[in-house]
Formats: sequence, structure tokens, C-alpha cells
Amino acid sequence: MVPITSTVPGLLTAAFLTLAAVTSASTITVKPHQLIQAAIDAAQPGDTIVVKAGVYAEQLTIKTDCITLTGQKGTILVPPTTPVPPAQQNLCFNTTGFDNIAGICVHGTDVELAQFPGSEHQKVISVGRRVKDVTITGFEINGFSGENIALYGAEDALVTKNKIVDGQVYGVLAAGCINSDVSNNKILSTGLTPFGFRFIGVCSDNESGAKVWTNDVDNYGIAICIQTNGANIQHNHITNSCLGAFVDPGVDGAIVRHNNIGPSNPACATAFGASSGIFVAGINTEVQFNTVVGQTIGAAATSENLGVGINVRDIPGDPRIAAGNQIVRNNVSNCQLDLALNSTGAGNVFKKNKCQTPASLCTS
Repeated sequence: MVPITSTVPGLLTAAFLTLAAVTSASTITVKPHQLIQAAIDAAQPGDTIVVKAGVYAEQLTIKTDCITLTGQKGTILVPPTTPVPPAQQNLCFNTTGFDNIAGICVHGTDVELAQFPGSEHQKVISVGRRVKDVTITGFEINGFSGENIALYGAEDALVTKNKIVDGQVYGVLAAGCINSDVSNNKILSTGLTPFGFRFIGVCSDNESGAKVWTNDVDNYGIAICIQTNGANIQHNHITNSCLGAFVDPGVDGAIVRHNNIGPSNPACATAFGASSGIFVAGINTEVQFNTVVGQTIGAAATSENLGVGINVRDIPGDPRIAAGNQIVRNNVSNCQLDLALNSTGAGNVFKKNKCQTPASLCTS
């Protein structure tokens, strides 16, 4: 029998190292007229940066593990007042289009990006080393031309309890990450731009693991885009958007449950051309226990283009068809068409949904 005492030195060493890690963490305070980025650059893993109330005109970059960036009530981050010089352009610069910057860019090292495809964002090809355990909380982040918050090549990043306003392309984007968590945020667009709707409220395009829970998302073209296999999208409240939750072609096994999706924006008919509470183009998606109401494009509707509550549909020209999707126990009402199946894929199931139209899908 192995003596019990043989494990004691190892346990004591582990306890000592854990205690040392905790006690070495410090809190750095940033006041108005000071630079948040300077505090981030000075921080060590485990540190918390507390930003006092005020307006800070900066773009921020976080590359250090285990940093918590906390804004006190009334802390607002806005774009710099002058163009960002080349020496200060971080990884997120231009990832969503020409001359676009992110408000807060969290990224790993040696992140390789594909070329910008002309819309959405640059895809992550590889990550040398991930930045881990970064938390962003308590901020209002307002009006950046690309992403208000961007996570590239991060692991276990948490974005929570922020007010994220008028991100032109994305409110929050996670790309090439592992286990990103975007929860309990208010993500909104204050109105249309000369180019139409701001694009996407939250998007998860991860290597694996994406949680989007309990957010309020308002007035985006697409409220939540789902580009991660097995993404977990639950308990979000979505209003005034054209596509509430969009599961991209090829995405496998996303979970879309317990979301409340309110009426679409009347401007969707002319400024976006579509309206759907939940649009599923992926495979093996679980769409359950959602409430969807009021999806319409008004008089612009045609037999081919309606406001649809839950729409399982192949994307024209894309060889990846929607298949194996389970649309179960949802409550859908007051849409031009409550449920729709426009896919040649096998195994798409609609059952036990509360809805009216069409009868063929609402009676099973």
C-alpha cells in the first residue's frame, strides 16, 4: 500500500503555488484623463483593471492572460478622435473592412487571418498561442466602425454586463476562439445608418465552444449569428431585428433554446429585404422552447419572400444543405408565415410547436 504521506509534499506545493498566484494579483485603477491602454500594458496575469466613470476615447488591445477589465457605472469607451497611426494598429484593424477599428481587441499571438472576403470578417486560419481567461465587464462601448468588442484566438474569454452600442459591423465578434462566453449584455443599435441596418449584434465563429446567453439585442440586421459547431444560444431577448438568430450553412449541432424574439423592424422590408425570427441553414440544430412573434415585411411580401417565424432553408448557390434539424415545442405567432421548410435535406423535423401557419407543419 502506498503511504498516505507520499502525496503531502505535492499537495503542499500545489497549495503554495495557488496561494502565491492569488496573493500576487493586484488592482490597477484608471481615472479620467488617464489611458486605459497604459494600465493594460502594465498589468500582469491575474490583475484587475478598474476604470472610473468617464468618457475614454481609445481603442484597446488585450494580449495578456487572466486580465479582468472592469468599468464602473458611467464608464464609456468611444473611438479615438484622430485616426489610429500604423504603429498602433492592432490585429483587429481592418478585419471587418477598410479602415475599420475595434473598440476592445482581445487576441492571441501569431494569429493568422485569411483575406477579408468582402463582408463579415477575416476568418482565423491558425493561432500560435491563445490569450486565456480575459474578462470584460461594466463598460458602455459606443460607435466603433468595426467591432465594439472583438475576440480573436482567445480561450475562455468572458464578455458580460456591458452596454454595447452602435457597433457598425459587429457589437461583439468571437473568431477562432475556444469557449467564448457573451452573456448578460445589452447590445443595441440606435437606428439606421445611411447604409441601412448595422450588421450583426453578436457573432460566434469559433474553433469550438460558444455561449451566448441572456443578452438583450435590439435593432440589428442580424441579432445573433451562429458559425460555431455546438454553439449554445439561450435565453436571449431580441427585438427590432431582421434575422433574430441565424445558423450558418454547415454549422453542426447548434442549440437555440428559450429565446424570446419580438417583432421585426418595419424597415426590414426595404433596408434588409428579409425577416425571420430563427433562420436555420445548418445541420442537426436543436431549436426548442423559443417564443417568436411578429415577423413580417409588410406589403413587400411575396410568395417567395415572407416574414417567417422559424425558417429552415437552403441557401441558393451553397452546396451545404440544411438537414437533421429539430424544430420542437416552440411558440410562434403573428408572423406572415409561422414555420417554413425550404430545404431538400433529410431529417428536418417540426413537431409540437404552437403556431397557425402552415397547417401542415403546425399540426404534428
